[in-house]
Amino acid sequence: MMIPYSDEYILQYKATLATGGYTSGLEKMKQSTEKTTSNINSNFSKLNSIIGNVTKSKLSLAAAAMYFGNKTRQAIQDMIAFQKQLTTVNTLLKGSQQELNRFGNEFINLSIRTGQAKEDIANGAYQALSSGISKEDLTNFLEIATKTAQAGLTTTETSIKTISSVLNAYKMSAIEATNVADLLLTIQNKGVTTVGELGAYLSDVTSISSSLNINLDEVGAAIATLTQNGNNTAKTMTMLKSMFTELSKEGQKAADVFKEVSGESFSAFIKNGGTLQEAMKLLEEHAKKTDKSLMDLFGNTESGSAALNLTGLNAEVFAKRLEDMKNKSGELNTSYAIATANIKSEWDKLCNAMDSKWRKVVIALEKPIYVTLKTIRKAADGDNSAFEDYDKNKKEVKVLEEKIVSIVTNDRLNQAQKEVSIKRYTQRIEKLQKEIDTVERKMAEDRKRQKELEAEEERKRILKEEKEKKEVELQAITNRTKEIEEREKRHKNNLNISEINYLSKKRDYISQQQDLLALGIISEDEYNRNIKIKNKELMTEQEQANLESLRQMEQYYRSIDNIVKANEYKKKVIEVEIQIKENSISSPENREDLFLQSQEEQMKEHQANILADEWEYLTQLAEMRENGFLSEEQIETYKIDRMREVELKRLELEAEQLQNRLNFYNSDEAYKQQAVDTLKKIEENSLKQEEIRNQKDVSLSKRLSNLKTDILKRSKDALLDTYDMVAKGQMKSLEDFKKFAALQLAEVMLSHGREAMIDGGKATVKAITLAATPGLRSQAPPLFAAAAKDFAFAAAMGVGANALYSSANESESESVDNRSNERTKFDESIDSRVESAEKESEGTVYIDVSNSSLMKILIKDIEKELKDGYNVTLIGKKR
Repeated sequence: MMIPYSDEYILQYKATLATGGYTSGLEKMKQSTEKTTSNINSNFSKLNSIIGNVTKSKLSLAAAAMYFGNKTRQAIQDMIAFQKQLTTVNTLLKGSQQELNRFGNEFINLSIRTGQAKEDIANGAYQALSSGISKEDLTNFLEIATKTAQAGLTTTETSIKTISSVLNAYKMSAIEATNVADLLLTIQNKGVTTVGELGAYLSDVTSISSSLNINLDEVGAAIATLTQNGNNTAKTMTMLKSMFTELSKEGQKAADVFKEVSGESFSAFIKNGGTLQEAMKLLEEHAKKTDKSLMDLFGNTESGSAALNLTGLNAEVFAKRLEDMKNKSGELNTSYAIATANIKSEWDKLCNAMDSKWRKVVIALEKPIYVTLKTIRKAADGDNSAFEDYDKNKKEVKVLEEKIVSIVTNDRLNQAQKEVSIKRYTQRIEKLQKEIDTVERKMAEDRKRQKELEAEEERKRILKEEKEKKEVELQAITNRTKEIEEREKRHKNNLNISEINYLSKKRDYISQQQDLLALGIISEDEYNRNIKIKNKELMTEQEQANLESLRQMEQYYRSIDNIVKANEYKKKVIEVEIQIKENSISSPENREDLFLQSQEEQMKEHQANILADEWEYLTQLAEMRENGFLSEEQIETYKIDRMREVELKRLELEAEQLQNRLNFYNSDEAYKQQAVDTLKKIEENSLKQEEIRNQKDVSLSKRLSNLKTDILKRSKDALLDTYDMVAKGQMKSLEDFKKFAALQLAEVMLSHGREAMIDGGKATVKAITLAATPGLRSQAPPLFAAAAKDFAFAAAMGVGANALYSSANESESESVDNRSNERTKFDESIDSRVESAEKESEGTVYIDVSNSSLMKILIKDIEKELKDGYNVTLIGKKR
């Protein structure tokens, strides 16, 4: 539906009202067109017949007029815009008008062939010329770039930028543009990217790869492989750029490793004929030999990731993509044909061809259109053509003045004729001069106004620059403030993390030490000392972490020239360094901690050995209980005795350590109080040892207690019997009483000795049986030790009884002397045997039983127990 009062509506209305005028006008136009457009395409030249036919109908005439007018107007607008673009291109082309028109026609023809807008091609021409493409290669380059844009899903401008950047980086001529286009489209088709995406980032890689002489095909294969592995185009370019940089930059980790592996730098390796593929293989083999990951050979993640994407399982893919790049020829034509095989492309080509035909019509009508526009413009301006006639008027004035001079000097004219001619010329000159003066006055005003405008513009420009400068400065200050706030926030966060780590580790360590204290593995002193040492260690660790953060802040403030803040952090750095230094100095407190720690380690080692022996001993007791060799009561007794022995050994080592500690404290006056405390601990240790020794042998104490009880009882009975015997006259002297008392004591001692001998004999029989059994030999030592103690006690009782019997039958004086000598001898013998029993680790005791009546009883008991035929004899000193 036509919009009311639109251009088309009015045009149709006028055409309806006055078809006759329009008809004659079109007829005249038809005649003009026939003269000026004879070289237009035959199909388009049919416009004459079309115009002739539409005149037969008023309605058809109106429609034709509207269509022609609109298309003409549109064509004029397009031509104006295109000419403006050509003018811009010519700033670089620097050609004549004829040459510029030729390029314009070529651009139009290219737009018809490719379907791309001629305006885009003109803009592309400017970009190509800016990139160094010569005007001789311009048209061919534009066609390659245009086709690449259509096949690469991007704009002509991006295509031109991408191809030219590669040509410039690798110092290639424009003739090789087709080769570069083939490469770009092969990367697109074999990888996961587009020419448009490559155009945004490819120059970041080619600027480095070209300087290293890395083959362009290898670069393309690497890009295709990385994008195929899931990396987007931007990330791929970052990874490759990072890898090439690290491999080529001396001092970088990967560069040093490659030089070690290949014997030359990466750049030299490539220059001498090596390839990127071979370089990756060398690094991969080195990583395998050194049992490292390929990532370990690079200093950053991007470089290592790029190498991983080109080696290992990806090496085969990389090789295939490299082969694709080598066979890339013809990829542009193939991809372009596929991309443009559609209705839209053909429609674009048709529209461009039609626009070209209308452009030719406009060109043919260019002069009349120009004249018409100028006339309309003059009418709009009030026909003020003074400025246009200024130069013409000045020339005319000059001519008129010359004519006046010639009239004056012309002798053929009389005075009247001269005056008439001069007057006429003078009046004309005055009129012209008036117009000239008016124009010059206006020009002077315009110049003045222009100067004022320029001054105003300059003032505005200066103000704008100052404003922009202030805004930039303000923005810089804002950014710097934000950056400082962010740095300070990060620093505080680092300090907080360091504090949290310190507290967390301290908490865990205290919990661990509390568990050890509760189990009795360490003492309270050890607990406190361990906490103190660990706290120092953790504080030093925290200070080291804080020191690094403080140094970073100092360096940052120096980098932005904030000396005040830099010095503030420098002071903090020095304070922390001093604190760390003080903690590392061997102060008396530190020396004490180290000494006590070494003693703790020694005690732990000793306790570990005791626990190992104790475990073995308890295992043996358990086996004997299972085999029925020991009763629960006996096992409990042995266990108690063993625990006392273990505790005694610990106390003995502790006493030795306490003495060493006392010597250490006495060596320095600073440890005076510690020395006093240690003396107290030595006394406490001595008391504990004495207490345990008093309780060491429970069975011996019990027997002695029983013996004492029996002796007291027997003494009481003997005293009563003595009174009875004295009363009856059976005891007549004190000597008789002594003999009677000695016999009573001897009987008591023999009785107890016999009990001990029986217990020892039973233990010995069991021990011998275990010793004779291969699988139970390890259980015999504890029984032999128990038997040895019983035998020692029995031997002592036997010796004492024998002495009493002997003393009862000797004379008083001899008895006293002999008894005194024998008692001393027996006492020494018993002490020696008991001491031997205590020292022997397995309870082995040597007892002289050559003349012992108790041993004879023992032999009978042993023979009675051994019913399997063992013949046991004890002769002399028997083990």
